[in-house]
Amino acid sequence: MALQIAPGFTPLHSFLGGLMLASGVHAMLRELGMVLGISGFFHTNVRNMCIDTEAKEEQSNHKQDPQKIHHSISPEDDAIQQSDNANASSSRLFIHGLIAGGALLAASRTPLEIGLGMPIFDAHDIKFQIGKGLSAGILSQQAVERFVPVALWGLLVGLGTKIGNGCTSGHFLCGLSRLSFRSIAATATFFSIAVLTNVLVNPVKPFTRKAILAAQTDLPSLWAVLLMQIPAVFYLFIIPYFVKAKAEKKGVTEDELKATHEQAGKASSFLIGLHFALGLAMTGMLRPSKVLGFLNLSPDRIRSGHWDPSLAFVALGGIVASSIGWFADVKPRVERSKTKSATTEDKPLYWRSSPKWRLPNRKSIDIKLIFGSVLFGIGWGVTGLCPGPALVGFGASTLPAPQDSNALVHLANRGIFVGAVGLGGLIAGNFV
Repeated sequence: MALQIAPGFTPLHSFLGGLMLASGVHAMLRELGMVLGISGFFHTNVRNMCIDTEAKEEQSNHKQDPQKIHHSISPEDDAIQQSDNANASSSRLFIHGLIAGGALLAASRTPLEIGLGMPIFDAHDIKFQIGKGLSAGILSQQAVERFVPVALWGLLVGLGTKIGNGCTSGHFLCGLSRLSFRSIAATATFFSIAVLTNVLVNPVKPFTRKAILAAQTDLPSLWAVLLMQIPAVFYLFIIPYFVKAKAEKKGVTEDELKATHEQAGKASSFLIGLHFALGLAMTGMLRPSKVLGFLNLSPDRIRSGHWDPSLAFVALGGIVASSIGWFADVKPRVERSKTKSATTEDKPLYWRSSPKWRLPNRKSIDIKLIFGSVLFGIGWGVTGLCPGPALVGFGASTLPAPQDSNALVHLANRGIFVGAVGLGGLIAGNFV
């Protein structure tokens, strides 16, 4: 069987994008002691947003009332509480960074696509016009026929990622790089199900001349690649430098250093999310057509030139680099932190804010893991969307191009999918 690759094959873009994703994965572990699991971050934030306001106020009053404070809390419990607080703050700001990254990509789309030599987003395939007012577009029969499936597939992705405890970031990128057997099982499941779903749902169609020309790509310009690394320069070098300089300054109190670590953790979390969004753009994963082209993994599709193996280079850049960072840097520090001779060097970089390593401790491969991965694989295989790209796409749809006459429909499309993912997580959270 002759191997034919689809037009638009972008191995260099995908490899560079994978390295960008690995940078965020390593920084989140090294600086805050957290695994970068986007679906986990998103579901946690949705759940926190849905907590009753009175319950929040009661919790706040409980913390502020000196009579209700347990003064005998152990240092270990205090460290766990600090890490929990840092985890909640970091996950929220990371999500904000993803959405802001989408808006930034939308605002700079034309020059950036020229610089990268490839499209960042798919051209929207809208079969109806907004017409006059909201009801003409969003509440029309055509809109309902379009948006109901979007909601259903988003719900499936939300259920699957919550039940299976992860998606392509937590299991595929972070889990495989740590050689987690749970993540290996989950990834094998949702990838194979996504391929099977894609083959069954999306029939092979011959390429047209127009489609081939639209898919042509060029090598990325150096200036475009370097500009996209600005957030990484801050969270990898500039912020750690100022934190270290603050610690070496004479007369600085422990409270001041703790506040510095908290501020550094918050700024880094947002910038990691922003850089991760730019990395997704570089890989091509913000284009569902690109993802579905990778999932077109069948003999007929390969023979007909429909298979796009670009995203395999995301794995090469992302997983290999993340694995090197884990085994060469983070894992030895985690192991040393469990010994009596552990020092502050064996804690996360911003240890005054987040003193504990927050790593998954489950090792069993159970029915929930597999069932959740199956659900996610079906949703991913149909739509080509997982939580990270969906959130970035939602951010991009909030800042549409001036000439986009269907901007409201695109925003509704992304908003419904993201909302359905959140709803799926809430529903599944009552059972897992």
